[in-house]
Amino acid sequence: MADGIAYIGGDYRTATGRIVDELVGGGHRSFAYLGETSRHEPQVDRWEGFATALGRFGLPVPEPHFTDPEGLTAQWLDAAVASGATALVVESVSLLRVLAAMASIRGLEIPRDLSVVVLVDVPPGEVGARQWASLRVPRHEMGRRAVHLLTSLLTDPAGEYERQVLLPCSYSLEATVGPRA
Repeated sequence: MADGIAYIGGDYRTATGRIVDELVGGGHRSFAYLGETSRHEPQVDRWEGFATALGRFGLPVPEPHFTDPEGLTAQWLDAAVASGATALVVESVSLLRVLAAMASIRGLEIPRDLSVVVLVDVPPGEVGARQWASLRVPRHEMGRRAVHLLTSLLTDPAGEYERQVLLPCSYSLEATVGPRA
């Protein structure tokens, strides 16, 4: 983020890197990355965390596919599977909805045939009846800390306190991630 601008954000880069670490630890060696066309700092951080983690393992970094949900095609999913991808990393719930429908139509079982991790919170029931492996954004803590930071800036603009904070994100790889041998 820009110097001089106060903010509270999530550490998406580190959390995404840890997700990749665990996927590699589970045997995954070939990945596909599905992201939103609109690239803001949180999306860029997620991609960079993903690519950096694969680089640490010496694994190939796939060409990311940045698209809107309306532009996602079954041909992209077919190509990802044909390339040997065993794990798909998805940036948004809207892309996940389309991907899940396409995988179902193609007869792909998640996680048996393909592991899927979403890099945002997926509310229960938002995409089918299942839960999804996902990155968990600390939204409540971010809001609490942002209010505290704003109060500090208003009451003591020259005070000595952190003005740029990234909070750790958690994640769960249960439900839609399977091991690969």
